[in-house]
Amino acid sequence: MEVYAAIREMRRKTEMGIPFSFAFVSYNRQKNITEGIVYVPKAILRPAASSEDIENAEHKLFYTDLATFEPRNCWQPLLMFYNEQKLEL
Repeated sequence: MEVYAAIREMRRKTEMGIPFSFAFVSYNRQKNITEGIVYVPKAILRPAASSEDIENAEHKLFYTDLATFEPRNCWQPLLMFYNEQKLEL
């Protein structure tokens, strides 16, 4: 499945109140470091932020981790899996 098709499906599931799982490669651009692959077993999306408020917001996926209820984000191009399906860019 293509990354942006998966994101569209994530948005649709979020609108329906259905959580999903996904995995991505972490990357901290300010520190130029990664902590490897992050698996989020249950999440829903949050509204996207504005690029005026958050740098590079158009390239980030904003979500709530339903295990911790923390608002989080990741880089869209670094998504690897959606509901156990491998993604490609």
